[in-house]
This record gives sequence, structure tokens and C-alpha cells, in this order.
Amino acid sequence: EVPAAGKLLYQATINPIGHEAEIKEEIKPRLDNTAEYELKKNAFDLEVVSLVVPSQTTAEKIESIHTTIKNNSAVEVSAVLIQWKADTTIIKEEKLTFMPGESKPLSFTWRAPDQEAIVKLSVTVNPQQTIKETNYANNFQYKFVNVHNFVERSCQDTLEAVSWEVTYPIITGYHTHEENDCTMDKEGKPCCYSYTVTEYDNPIWEDVTVTYHESLSAQVSVNTKQGVPTDPKNPRPADRESRGSWEIIPYAQKQGLDPNEITRAGYGFEVTVETTYENDWETKVPTGLEDTARPIGGTFSGPTGVYAEFYDTNKHFVQEVALERTPESSLGKGKATWVLPQLPPYRLKSGEFVYERKHYTDEDVKDGEYLIRIRVEYAGKNNLYICLLKKVLIWGSMYDDIYTTPVPRGR
Repeated sequence: EVPAAGKLLYQATINPIGHEAEIKEEIKPRLDNTAEYELKKNAFDLEVVSLVVPSQTTAEKIESIHTTIKNNSAVEVSAVLIQWKADTTIIKEEKLTFMPGESKPLSFTWRAPDQEAIVKLSVTVNPQQTIKETNYANNFQYKFVNVHNFVERSCQDTLEAVSWEVTYPIITGYHTHEENDCTMDKEGKPCCYSYTVTEYDNPIWEDVTVTYHESLSAQVSVNTKQGVPTDPKNPRPADRESRGSWEIIPYAQKQGLDPNEITRAGYGFEVTVETTYENDWETKVPTGLEDTARPIGGTFSGPTGVYAEFYDTNKHFVQEVALERTPESSLGKGKATWVLPQLPPYRLKSGEFVYERKHYTDEDVKDGEYLIRIRVEYAGKNNLYICLLKKVLIWGSMYDDIYTTPVPRGR
């Protein structure tokens, strides 16, 4: 039987007399068929029923935080302190009175930090335990909010590596208290002793702050194919991409240069970028009791794009090209290879179709350094961004090598 309002005595009866399902064959009186339990008038239990926060937000955005607190006690509880924190900083406190069994929905606004972050928002009822409860295990809840702050970057404002902190709550132990008990020895004399009681319904929560890191690096290479020896007196079909090497290789050796980074005006060259994105995200989640801390989860991706800007030997902008990630490359942590997009195929006199991933220089460009600026954009949690420079030396013209079928003009 559930007691009437204001009463604390609960009663349970097996095979009650007069009930429609009574087994009348049972012997009477049935003195042991009823059990009673009276709740303690001063037994308090306050509970954080729910904490609702956005899982994602943007820097400095104002968000609504919603909490429901319940008084599970059979009596009124006054001056109940509720405390909210962002990581380890108290952001709001208030005191309220709760009637028996009352639930109160609470809400307030919170402004996200002005930078990329992962913030732990938590709420605790009766944080100082000034109200003695029968169960403290339900007094605390927390959620993580991923705060995004996109910063548009450029080669004048790069970002190669970042560290950030995450605060995890873990259970490090349980509160204890001492109790005394007495028994009688064989002679009937009292024998008293004390012992320690572990309060498993009163865990000790502690915050552990962990630092994570991420970094982005890249290497760029070019290949003019002029490092392959050719002989203008004995031309071969295979010389098509290396027609100038007969003169470029000796020149490169004399100057201490790489012939595959030298070409003629009007010829093309390949560009390859290898990016490396690394992070140690959640490799250091602290360990506590009761499977705490819980990992936040999620992964962070490598660069969203790699772009090549080309400038002629007069430092005039020529074009910008988006490179393509090769199929075997990593989308997340690790290495990725990026190449120029494939050009439309063209057909040789032999009938063979040629497929290339090259940037072609203008046939009239002057001798000098042809510049390639690489932008590796927006990797990881913090939108890492780096730039690299690479140069190709233009030395001579494609018309210096007319001893086989030349590449069509405009290529």
C-alpha cells in the first residue's frame, strides 16, 4: 500500500484477506504475510535528472543550457545549491527550495569561448554536501561541447601546429566514514570496535586536464622529365617528354642543379605534394573507477584541399589549380599524395593517346625562375594551414629541340 500524502509508512501483504484472488485455504491468522517499512523523515535524495547542451557550437555564440533537478525525498528541502561549471570554472550558482517529489526545469544562457575548444559543461546539486543525502551518486552530470572557430587563413597567416586542452571528470574513489559496533564476549562483557564504511553511493569526482596536439607538414616536388638522357642525333619516340635533356643535363651538372627541375619554355612539368597530418587525439584519456573517463569520440581529417599557384619568370600570376588526392591516400591521420588533374588527352601521329597531369608553360616565357606556390588548406580540428614554394628553372625554348615531332602549341 502506498501511504497517503504526508505519511511515510509503506506496507506490503501477501494473500490479503478479502481480496478477490485470496487463497482461502491458507491457515489463519496470517501474521507473517505483512511487511512494513517506514521511510526516514530526514532521508534526503536530490538528483540531477538531465543536462541538455548542444554538442556543437561556434565561438562566442550564446547557447541555452537546460537542467532538471528533482527532490526524491518525502519532505521539503530548502536552500538547495545548484552549481554549473565550464571545465573547472564556476559559471552559475543558485539556491532553490524543493517540495517533496518536486522536479524543477532550470535554464540559463552561456556564451561559448572565442576560440576553438572542447568544453566540459557540468551541473552539480548540493556540491558541498551540506545536505546529508542517502545517495550522492545522482548529484552530477556533464556533457562536452565542441566549439568551432573558423579563421580564414592565407600564406601570410599560416598555422602548422596547435595544442588544446580537454578536462575529463573521473571517479578517483569513494567517501568513507567510521562506524562503531559492540558484541558480547563469552563472559557476557561488551566488546566494542570501530570499522570503516565505504560509501559507494558517494563517489569522489576529480577533473583531469589533458593536452592534445596536432600538426601539418608537406613536401612539394616537380618533375620536368628532363633528367632522362636523349640524343638528338638518334631520336626515339620515348624522348617525347625529355627532348631538351640533351642540353639540360650537361648544364645542370655544371651548375649543380637537378635536371628534373629545369625545362624549356613551352614544355610542361608535373607537381606532386605529399602532406602529413598527425594528432594524438584521445590517446591519453585518463582512467578512473566505474569506467571513467568516457572518451568524447570523433576523428579529425587531413587537409580539405591543396592548391598550386603558378607565376611566370616575370612574377606574373598565370593560373591556380586544385590538386587531386590520390585514391590510396589517407583522409585522416597520416600521409596523402596530391597531383595535378589530368589534362584532356591528345593523339600523336602514331595514333597513341597521351594522358598527362602537367602544368604547361607558355612558349614565349623568358628564361628565369618559374614559381609554384602551394597552399595546403584547413586540416584537423584547428584548421591548420601551410604554404610552400617551389621553383622550376626555364632555360631555353622548346624550339631549341626540334629534332622530333614537337608538342602542339598551346600545350
